[in-house]
Amino acid sequence: MEYQQQIAYQRDMFVEHKQEAIGQSANREDVNGAIPTLTEQVGKETNQGRVFTGKLLGIVCSAHNLSRAYKQVKKNKGAAGIDNVPVGEFAAWFAKEGDELVNQILRGEYLPSAVKAVEISKPNGGVRQLGIPTVKDRIIQQAISQVLTPIYEQVFSDHSYGFRPKRNVQQAVRRACSYVTEGRNVVVDMDMKS
Repeated sequence: MEYQQQIAYQRDMFVEHKQEAIGQSANREDVNGAIPTLTEQVGKETNQGRVFTGKLLGIVCSAHNLSRAYKQVKKNKGAAGIDNVPVGEFAAWFAKEGDELVNQILRGEYLPSAVKAVEISKPNGGVRQLGIPTVKDRIIQQAISQVLTPIYEQVFSDHSYGFRPKRNVQQAVRRACSYVTEGRNVVVDMDMKS
């Protein structure tokens, strides 16, 4: 029964706020001032076992969040994806096409591009396959991450170190060593493949 109530709550929140999020995206500047408040509200809802889905896409697609995502991707200086559009040219593209991109995301119609396959030589002589997304897809991924990370960080295991903010391999090794010192005899290091 409780699970059904949570699902109904999530559905109602999405339906109730979907139009508002789309309306806000038409004038994305209006969302800027609301971002901290909405993020706090989403965090509060998450702590109560509910997901405040209706506002998430509006926050992801806000000018403030997309600008932060662009700055982060630009700072990373990654290579162009399969479309060969470098990071430096994305701002001009977004000025022309940004509203349509945001509307596609909000309507659930956005499809990411294929990734560019690149092989990188490993020090041991092997080869590592990398998939390089387009700059546009990296910015969208970053924008989503900026919204979801603060929400999900609250519920991640304290024993997890992979791809977590302010966590690294050295901390994981120190934690593993402390487990051995405590007398534990199993430490798991794993990568998951899809």
